[in-house]
Amino acid sequence: MSTTAGWTGREARALRLAKRMSIRAFAARLGVTTATVSNWDQRGPLARLRTETQQLLDIDLAQAPAEVQDRFTALTLALDLSGPGVHGAKAGPGLVAGPAARYPPEPERGLLAQVTDLVACGGASPALRQRVHDLDPMLRPDPPRRIGTEDVTRIQATTSVFRDWDNRWGGGLSRTAVIAQLQWVAACATHSHFASMAVKNELLTALADLAGVAAFLCYDVKYHAQARALWLLGLSAASESQNIDLVGTILRQLTHQALHLDRPDEALGLVRLAYATTVRPAHHVPELALAEIAAYEGWCHAATGRVQPCHRALGRAQEHFDNTDGDPPPWLAHLDGPEVTALRGHSYHVLARHEPAVADRATELLQAAIAGRTGDYARSRTLNLIALCATYLHHGEHIDEGIAVGEQALEGVSTLTSPRTLDRLRALHPLTLRHLDTPGVPEFRDRLDQVLADA
Repeated sequence: MSTTAGWTGREARALRLAKRMSIRAFAARLGVTTATVSNWDQRGPLARLRTETQQLLDIDLAQAPAEVQDRFTALTLALDLSGPGVHGAKAGPGLVAGPAARYPPEPERGLLAQVTDLVACGGASPALRQRVHDLDPMLRPDPPRRIGTEDVTRIQATTSVFRDWDNRWGGGLSRTAVIAQLQWVAACATHSHFASMAVKNELLTALADLAGVAAFLCYDVKYHAQARALWLLGLSAASESQNIDLVGTILRQLTHQALHLDRPDEALGLVRLAYATTVRPAHHVPELALAEIAAYEGWCHAATGRVQPCHRALGRAQEHFDNTDGDPPPWLAHLDGPEVTALRGHSYHVLARHEPAVADRATELLQAAIAGRTGDYARSRTLNLIALCATYLHHGEHIDEGIAVGEQALEGVSTLTSPRTLDRLRALHPLTLRHLDTPGVPEFRDRLDQVLADA
C-alpha cells in the first residue's frame, strides 16, 4: 500500500505509530506543530487535514519500507475498530453467555487505542514504573539489591506453579497470591540492580509472563478492569524487553476476554494487531502462535456470523498447528492438540447460532477436545462440556446425550473457583425450557439451578 484515499487524524496517527515515531518527531518531519499532531491523535476521523499535508503524508507513506506499510494497514483497521460507535454483535439466544450488558462501558479512550499505542511505541508511555504504581491493592514489597539469572529462574518456576493452579482449579484459588508475587517481581524490575542487561531483559520477560497469568486469573473471576490493567502492564514489560512473541500472546489473551464479553469487533482488532506486531520480515513467528491467531480470528468471524471467513481461519489454525515443531515457551504450552481442537469446536458452536448446519462439526470437535483433556486442564474441559451440552440442547437432537454431557459439566464446575465458567453454565438455563417435556430434562434443570444457587 503506498497511498490512502483520504487522510484524517486516524490515518495520520496510524502512520506515526507504524513508523514508531513520537509526536514531536513526527511533527518535525512533516513541518507542523506538535499541537497539530496531538489534535490529529485526539480527534481521529473528525480531524480533516489540509491538502498540502495530505500530499506530504502520501509521499511519506509511499517511501516507507514494506514492513511500515504493513503495520500502517493493520493499525488503520485496529484504530477504526477502536473508534466511537463500534459495538460487539448482540449475543444470540442460548449458545453463549452474554455478560457484556452487566459491565460498565469502556473508558472514553478504548482498550484497543491504548494497546495500539503501547505496542507501537514500545511500552514507552505511560512508563512501566507508573503502571506498577497503579496496581491495586498496592503492597510494600522488599526486592533484593541485585538480581541474577538464578533469581529469574526461580521466578519463572513460581509462575509455572501459578499457571498450573489456574488451569486446574480456576482463578479464585490463587488470584491474591499471584498479584502479591507480581508486585514483588515488578519491584525487582524497577528497583533492583542486574547482573547484566541480558538478566534485566529476562526479568522483564518473566514479569510480563506473570502479569499475563495474573490477568487471566482476574478475568476468570470477572475482575475485568483489573485484568486489563494487568495485561497492559504485561505489554509494557514485554515491549521493554523486546519480546515480540510475548507481546503477541498478551494481545491474544486480551482477544479472548473481548470475545467472552461479546465484543467481537474489538476482539478482531486485537487479533489483527497481534498479527501485525509479531509477523515481521526479520522475525520468525512460531507456527503455534500463528495457529492461535488464526483460531481467534475464526472465533471473531463466528461471533458475527461470517461463515466463509470463519471456515478459512479455522482451517489455517489447524494447518499451522500441524506444522509446529520444538518445545513452546511457557506462555504457549497450553496450546496443545486438544486446545486447538477445542478452539475450533467452540468457534463452530458459536457460528451455529447463525448457520445451524455447522452444529455437527462443533459436536465432533468438542467431543474430540474433551476426550483429549487431562486433569491438568480441568477448567478447559468443563468449558468444553458446557459448550457441547449447549449445542445438543440448542439444536434439539440427541437430548439424552446432551443431558449426560451437562451432568459432567455440573460435576466439573463443582471442582472449580471460576465465575467465568458459571457465566457459561447460566447460558444452559434458557435452553432447557424448550425441552421440559423430554425425559431427564426437568431433573437436569433442577440440578443446574441448585449448582448456580450454591455458587
